[in-house]
Amino acid sequence: MAVHFFVDIDKILDRKKMSLTELADKTGVCRQSLYKIKKSKKVTFSTLNRIANSLGETDWEGLVSAEFKSSGKIIR
Repeated sequence: MAVHFFVDIDKILDRKKMSLTELADKTGVCRQSLYKIKKSKKVTFSTLNRIANSLGETDWEGLVSAEFKSSGKIIR
């Protein structure tokens, strides 16, 4: 079984009741970069830290999700 952790922009937007544009304005991370993170689910620690600090997040579970891959099936 493999575990893959990723930044879940949709989860952040849902929890914070924000749009992508609002998140960009609040974090200072441009909308295009957030959109790329949303699609690729990849982010640098620097950008993740910027998002976390801007949103007052101290718990990584509010920003990151995990997928478990077992026998070709993805479990979220």
